[in-house]
Amino acid sequence: MENSLDVMSAAAKDIWVDDGKGKRLANMHQSVMDGTYQIQDPSLRRLAETRLELEKQNREIQRQVQAYNAEQKRKQQAQRREMAQRQAEYRAQQQAYQQRQQEVAQARANEQRRLAEARQRAEQERRAQLAREAAERDRLAEEERERQIAERKRIAAERAAAAMRPKPQTGRIRQGRMHVVDKADCDCKGTLTKRNLKVGSCEVASLTVAYDVTHFLGEPLVKGDYKWQAPAGGAKDCLPSSLSLWLKIQNREAFGYVEINPVVPRAGSVSYSGTADSPNWDSFICGYEGDDETQCFDKETAKTLYKKGRISDFELSHR
Repeated sequence: MENSLDVMSAAAKDIWVDDGKGKRLANMHQSVMDGTYQIQDPSLRRLAETRLELEKQNREIQRQVQAYNAEQKRKQQAQRREMAQRQAEYRAQQQAYQQRQQEVAQARANEQRRLAEARQRAEQERRAQLAREAAERDRLAEEERERQIAERKRIAAERAAAAMRPKPQTGRIRQGRMHVVDKADCDCKGTLTKRNLKVGSCEVASLTVAYDVTHFLGEPLVKGDYKWQAPAGGAKDCLPSSLSLWLKIQNREAFGYVEINPVVPRAGSVSYSGTADSPNWDSFICGYEGDDETQCFDKETAKTLYKKGRISDFELSHR
């Protein structure tokens, strides 16, 4: 009863004396908790002890709950940190992967651009090479065309020049019946004259040849010179240096030509032949073309023609 009165008195004072702000009841409770306040009533003491035990258990439960909550909070924070770390690592890995993908894509794009540029350069070089080859073919074709044109012009010029050049005089031997005698009786010494001739581009008013065709010790001898006159106002030294004179020797139907080839003189001068020529019988009486001998009589036929032959004419020829 005493303890009840103490409690009631402390509560009344806290309310009425201290206007509800007193701490007497709380201090009493603390004294009970500290064990410095003794409750006299056994029932109240047991009740207080039970309450104190319950409060102690409650505090222990609260402590355990707080510890559990703190542990759970720590674990949650650790899990959040781990999750955040994993997320950061994932983001870093994702960024690294994206960066790698970008680098691979950039490298692939660079390689494709390099290959495209290489193909473009190769195509440009191929086209340039084709252009160079085409230009070279055109150049060679143009050179060939110009060469062919030049060749055609050269051939045409040669043909025109050949057409303008006088064709060389020709004379052929002629076989036929002849007088046959034992001893030589050839009318083969004398002079012959031709007038108003044209030898190449050289105008000749007259040309007189003196000849002497005979034999000595069984071999033929040929000697001859000539003198020519130019027309008034004509050139005095226009005869070609390749000029040859061919004496026509004839025996009935057969005839041929004997060459005399002295040094070509100026107009009004006599040529100089020097000593007589002594050809072989098989090259004595021949045909001619220009200043070259052609077919000749054989030795026996030439002798027969000469023995009863005569000089009937002469011809001029040159290259």
